[in-house]
Amino acid sequence: AGWQTCEGESLCCWMIFYRTTFSQAPTGVTAVPRPARLQCVQASAFQARRRPAGAEKKPEAPPVSDKRQSKPPPVDRRRIGKDAPNAPSGLQRLNKAISTAGVCSRRAADELIFEGHVKINGVAVHEPGTRVDLGKDKVIVKGKALTPQIASRRFYFAINKPKGYICSSLATAPNPRPERLVTSLLDPWLREWRARAPAAVLPPRFFTVGRLDAQSVGLIFVTNDGEWAQRVMHPSSNLTKEYCVTLESRPRLPDLQRLAAGAAMEDGTWVTPVSVTLDDSVASKPNRVRIVVAEGRNREVRNLVAAAGLTLRTLRRTRIGGYRLDPGVPFGAVRELSVRDTRRVLDRGAQDRA
Repeated sequence: AGWQTCEGESLCCWMIFYRTTFSQAPTGVTAVPRPARLQCVQASAFQARRRPAGAEKKPEAPPVSDKRQSKPPPVDRRRIGKDAPNAPSGLQRLNKAISTAGVCSRRAADELIFEGHVKINGVAVHEPGTRVDLGKDKVIVKGKALTPQIASRRFYFAINKPKGYICSSLATAPNPRPERLVTSLLDPWLREWRARAPAAVLPPRFFTVGRLDAQSVGLIFVTNDGEWAQRVMHPSSNLTKEYCVTLESRPRLPDLQRLAAGAAMEDGTWVTPVSVTLDDSVASKPNRVRIVVAEGRNREVRNLVAAAGLTLRTLRRTRIGGYRLDPGVPFGAVRELSVRDTRRVLDRGAQDRA
């Protein structure tokens, strides 16, 4: 019956039959014993696969927490405020090359490629991942040649955002009005820049670092350096933001205590401000409060004020990290940041002193 089961069992039965039949030496012949070394090797291999009785189980590696945040790459201090290499060497993705050149965002570059507005060496391409070497290939975007020199310089600005302006772009804002974008406040600077720059070089593509809603005013950074912007916005930088809010009436101590206790955001996350203090710097405005937050979630300060049962009249951001906005700066004013200023933004020591 054993021969009709399967190949593995048939082989086992044949070995048993062979051992029982031929293991005994014939009469008058001395049996040759199996090598002891082979038996030891087989036994040790079998024992190595088994855990001895009473032995402790090998501890498992601790699970990786999902809450752990990866840190962004550090900012290359040598790149801030300096010119990048004019001709990037080596192959790179086509959509990245267009975005890096300052023509548009990478998502918008994908759309241009899909719609057939991009040609490489005279041939239209439709794949954003196509590899291109700007030092050798001729790339045409909507009839204009893409040159490696485009947007090689990095610029940094601090703007005192007026009320009604939005921190978005023409590509992402619903029904955008170009004159109401924060980046439109740089138009006078761009006109002067175009007058000095070569005609073949397109202007840099600016974007805001973080956001302020349309009804809020105050400090906002604008740059074309994505690496620096990521460093400023990433939670691992531990940068705090200070807001000066004007309430409908002078807050009492219980009101300040409710503000400091925190509130739930729209996604259910409970946030607590770093500090809440009554602003006595202006005697004629006793209803002003300074609130410092660490995360800077969407409408975080407004939710904190509403949860405390208070009525908000105005909201102004006065500080990001180690950089504080001068209270005398008028709304809509633009100030180009120096290398020292960009480093001060990320300086934790300057943040504590600001």
